[in-house]
Parts: sequence; C-alpha cells; structure tokens
Amino acid sequence: RLSSSSNSGADNLSNTLIVWGNEMGYGWHSLDNIPVVLVGGSSFTGFNQGVLVDDQSKQDFRGLGASILQAFGVDPKKFGDDPNIGLIRGLHKS
Repeated sequence: RLSSSSNSGADNLSNTLIVWGNEMGYGWHSLDNIPVVLVGGSSFTGFNQGVLVDDQSKQDFRGLGASILQAFGVDPKKFGDDPNIGLIRGLHKS
C-alpha cells in the first residue's frame, strides 16, 4: 500500500527509508558481519537499489549511520565522536 499512494510526485515507499537490522553480528556482542536491510528511499538516498553489499573487508558499523545521515542532507562528520568514520563502501551509487 505504501507504493500505491504518492507524495510529491513519487510513491511513498520511494520517499521513505526503512532500516531493519540487528545491533550485533553474533551473540557475543560482536560488531562483525552485522546484517542490515534498507528498504525504499530511492527518490532521495542515492543508494544502490536491489543489491547486496557484501564487502569482505572490515567497515566501521558507524558508517551506516553516517551514510543514512548524508542521504538526509546532514553532514556525517558531525556523527559520533570520530569525524573520519566514512561511508559504507558499495552502498552509494558511483
């Protein structure tokens, strides 16, 4: 139903970003391999759509928050206590 109604020329799902995930990769409070699903947001996020970002190198989990803030027009350098967190590689369109 979200995709059948419109708002500002785009369907509501395109104007909405749903973040579904877990704050731990494993049961022992690990920050490795944390699964996260992003749904919608195609009209404003600049994220690749319909892809799996499976980067075998370690990425800082805080980069997801920084990437989402940037999609909403907020400077990600003001997120958290480290101004050099960086964005999630493979998430943004080139």
